[in-house]
Amino acid sequence: MAPTIHLIRHAQGVHNLSFENESIHDPDLTELGLSHGDAHVAAVSHGGFLHFLTDDWHGIPTGSATGWANCQFRSYQFVDPTGQDDEAELVETAESWRRRQGDQIPPTRTELREMRAVVQEDVIPYLYIKK
Repeated sequence: MAPTIHLIRHAQGVHNLSFENESIHDPDLTELGLSHGDAHVAAVSHGGFLHFLTDDWHGIPTGSATGWANCQFRSYQFVDPTGQDDEAELVETAESWRRRQGDQIPPTRTELREMRAVVQEDVIPYLYIKK
């Protein structure tokens, strides 16, 4: 069975308080952290990055860089559980979607790809992209 990836937007940190603080880096994993290979993996990150990781562009409010609330978690699995997909495409689990959207029907992969082009234009000005 393919692992379930639980993605969590971290709570507000000092680096979120000002543009100048964005140079403060998140800590690296320890050797033990790097060696874990469990059926459930949790990763804490910035909400804006998680949209790029999951290719899920649903629910980003106008004027915001992310649709993830502070400390919100969502669970994803690989579309191809055999690991043969070079893109390692992720899809949100039905349980995770229901937890945050109730009975609303989730967008299809095609709809998410269509959202990406529109939403990325709106989101890019809010993201700091190192050149």
